[in-house]
Amino acid sequence: MKLREIEISNYRSINNLKVSIDDFIVLIGENNSGKSSVLKGVELFYSESLKGFNSENFHFKDTTKAIEITLTFDRLTDEEKEQKYIKHWIFNEQVKIKRVIAIDSDTQKLKSSFYGWQAKPLLEHFDLSKFEDYKANLTQIVTDNNLPDYFRTPQNKVTQASYKEGLRQHIEAGLVEFGEPGWIANPGGLSENFASLLPQFYLVPAVKDAQDDSKITQTSGLGKLINDLTNRIVTANPKFAQVKTQIDGLKKFLNRAADGTDVDRLEEIKDLEKNLSDIISESMPDSKVEIEIVTPDLIDLFKETKITIDDSIPTSIENKGHGLQRALIFSYIRAYAKLLNEIKVGEETKKRNFILAIEEPELFLHPNGQRKMMSVLRDIAKDDQVLMCSHSSFFVDMFQYPKIAIVKRDGKGPTYSVQYTGDIFEDEDQKKSFRYLSFFDISTSELFFARKVVLVEGDTEKQIIPYWASKLSTGDKRYDFSANNICVTACGGKTNFSAFMKVLNNLKIPYVVIHDIDPIDFPEDKPDKTEKEQHSLRMFKENLKIEALLSADFGKLIKVNPELEPIIGVSNSQAEKHGKVRAAYFKYDGINMV
Repeated sequence: MKLREIEISNYRSINNLKVSIDDFIVLIGENNSGKSSVLKGVELFYSESLKGFNSENFHFKDTTKAIEITLTFDRLTDEEKEQKYIKHWIFNEQVKIKRVIAIDSDTQKLKSSFYGWQAKPLLEHFDLSKFEDYKANLTQIVTDNNLPDYFRTPQNKVTQASYKEGLRQHIEAGLVEFGEPGWIANPGGLSENFASLLPQFYLVPAVKDAQDDSKITQTSGLGKLINDLTNRIVTANPKFAQVKTQIDGLKKFLNRAADGTDVDRLEEIKDLEKNLSDIISESMPDSKVEIEIVTPDLIDLFKETKITIDDSIPTSIENKGHGLQRALIFSYIRAYAKLLNEIKVGEETKKRNFILAIEEPELFLHPNGQRKMMSVLRDIAKDDQVLMCSHSSFFVDMFQYPKIAIVKRDGKGPTYSVQYTGDIFEDEDQKKSFRYLSFFDISTSELFFARKVVLVEGDTEKQIIPYWASKLSTGDKRYDFSANNICVTACGGKTNFSAFMKVLNNLKIPYVVIHDIDPIDFPEDKPDKTEKEQHSLRMFKENLKIEALLSADFGKLIKVNPELEPIIGVSNSQAEKHGKVRAAYFKYDGINMV
């Protein structure tokens, strides 16, 4: 079972937001756009406790609207489909669960409820979402509708528990007719049974102290590992019996037995206890001292676990760099996932999927470290799933646009996301060309992070236009590309404009196309065109393709007649001597353009 869709309403800056996920998703967007709220929303869905939860978690602090977090799961295995707590909540090959968190208007206390999406029975007395309306008449319902004996207890009585169990069997036997789907409260006792079958979730926040995560607590990465390890020892390893016997043996030497006898107790402890009792009885005659030495349980033996990292100098984790500390936290999670992600189906053990959410995986990593981290995350996503938010182009593949969700806020408005999961490219050659550009030029992925993109043909324009803008920005801040988050992207030729435009159109990113008109000096229908003329005609016809693809909402077009190079003012001899980009730089360096 894997996560397919996240839908969040009325949480923090999010009014309503949907994100689809296959194996992994990268959330990108400017600071304070709400990326972290998406990951924390999923964490909230999984959270057992609402400790520390307050009105600030509601959308713009409006507590009149409940927070709703809906997760849709699909890709269920055959074994999962037969799990009794899941099978009746599958609709259209999906399991859809919603958590609702609200503040009770009467008590002003938080209340949390879970709902499952399921086709509702046509007959009202089979609809558990309306159980409160008819629960007082269960015996009459069973009698009047001549329902089978499994709706009753062995004592022939109809209780709420027997009725629900009977309904489960009735549905399993195919004797309940269903209509349109709807939300039904608390699917199968979600917190007790259902949740343990869902993919496991773990979030690595952007700021995380490895020292805290190395402590043995119920919520730390190492604590979860150690607790799970001890549980496995208790249930599976026969050596535990020997350890337990030794601990019990220690107890009898230190403390009285359950019946109050102390035959085996150490004489030194008994003498100390007697001396203390004699002394205190001098001033308090009816008092005596009893000494009990608390002996450790098995888990207590692990509480002083020390983690040492040997990177040629063995030291504790707090003495290592932040990059290594964060890598250790990441290792805890992966190791914990391997231990935990198994479920029992009959006599067999099956893998339970894992969802890793990580904020800013690029933190404290140099560029090559970021590449390695992305490779690791992709490996995890082959079997499990990865949700991440990032500001680094190393974690964004332009060709993998369906796995990118751009999270935005317009001013102080609500957070929303833009994502396109369809197939943008109908032409296979164009798809290959776009893949080539994204694979060999990582800088092209920067366009996803920009507020506006300037598309140009080649490297000369990519370098000289920002340079011109930097000169102009001293007098007009509109030309400050950095402050306005404007990205200039070289498309690798005029024929590639259409591929970039399709991506930007579908992801609703504003852009400007600057291209040469490349006019021709011969009729289009001229017979026996030379190879050079055929090439010139193809370039000229690209003008129409670009105009046809231009989005009325997001695109603008600047056509340069005949071409940009004469405007730049670099001669052929200068270009040959220095290269176009250097020649252009030398021409404009030191010139006051204001």
